[in-house]
Amino acid sequence: MHGMGWRRVAERILAIAGAVCLPGLALAAAACEDDGLERRCFDWPNPKPCESGSAGTGSTDANAACPSEAEAGAYFCENSPEYLNGKKEDGQCCYDVNYGSGRPLRIDGAVHVATVKAHGGSIELPPDADAALWLRDGLAEHASIASFSRAALELMALGAPLELVEACHHAALDEARHARVCFAEARRRGAHVTPDRLEMGASLPLARTLEELVASTFREGCVGEAVASAILFERAAATEEPRLRSELLRMAEDEGRHAELGWRIVRWGCEAGGEGVARVLEDVASKVGEAPLDGFLAPARFREVERSVLRDVVGPAATACAQPVT
Repeated sequence: MHGMGWRRVAERILAIAGAVCLPGLALAAAACEDDGLERRCFDWPNPKPCESGSAGTGSTDANAACPSEAEAGAYFCENSPEYLNGKKEDGQCCYDVNYGSGRPLRIDGAVHVATVKAHGGSIELPPDADAALWLRDGLAEHASIASFSRAALELMALGAPLELVEACHHAALDEARHARVCFAEARRRGAHVTPDRLEMGASLPLARTLEELVASTFREGCVGEAVASAILFERAAATEEPRLRSELLRMAEDEGRHAELGWRIVRWGCEAGGEGVARVLEDVASKVGEAPLDGFLAPARFREVERSVLRDVVGPAATACAQPVT
C-alpha cells in the first residue's frame, strides 16, 4: 500500500517488538475517542479578539454565535491548531482541536504547541487551506522537539540504556528539521509566521515509573509515529513535485525510526518492569483510538492507511509480545 519504504519500516518494527516478553495482547482499534483531538472551551462573549491579529471583530453579546472554525484561532489567540465541530456549551465556545502530526507534547493531559508571531506587522490567517495545514503541522513538529527532550530526561531518571537516551536527542533534531520544512511550505503559500513561545508552566511533569513511560510511549511512539510514517509515505507517493516528494520521503523515514525507537523503549521497559508493566501496556493497547485526519489525504484513504498500520503492524507486533524471549 505505501511502497517499499513503509514495508522496510514495518519489518523493522515487527523484528524489534518480537523480542518483547508479554502476555497475549489484543489490540482494539478505535476503542476510544480520537487520540489527537482535544476538546477546548473558551469564555464567550469575547469583547476583543486576539491582539496579534483577527479575521473579524469581537462581541459583547452573550447571545452572539461563536466564531467559525476558520476564525476561532484569531479570536482566542491560538492561531496554530485546526478547529472542528464548534458549538456553544454552557456559555462557552467549544471546539475539537487538531494539533497535527508528530509526537505530541502533553502536559497534564493537554496538548501544547507554541503560539505564532509574524515576521512583521499583525498575524493574518493563512490565505488557503494548505497553508493552514502546513502551519499546524510545523507547530506540532516544533512541539515534538520538547516531547523527545522530555522523553530523554524520563529515560535517564529511570535508568535506561544510554543508546535510548541518545536516540531521543537524534529524534528531537529530526523534528526540528521537520518543523523547518513545514514552516517553509506554509510560507510558500502565504503564511509568513514563525513559532513564538511554547508555554510549559513552571515545571514540566515527567513519567516517574516504568508503567507511565511505557503507556505514553506505546500510544505516542509505537502507534502515533507508525501511523505518521505510513501517512507520509502515502503523501509522498501522491506528490508530483520532486523537491516536496523528497522532503516527505525523508520525513516518513524519520518518523519510521521514531516508531522503532518507541518499540525499543517499550521493550526495555517491559524487560525491566516485568508483569506490572505488561498489565499497563495491555490496558493501553486495548484503547487505541483513531488519529485525527491530516487534511491532505482524502478521509477514506487516510482511514484505510491507518487501519492497515494497526492491523498489519501494530496488532501483530503487540501479539508477538506473547512469545517469551529465547
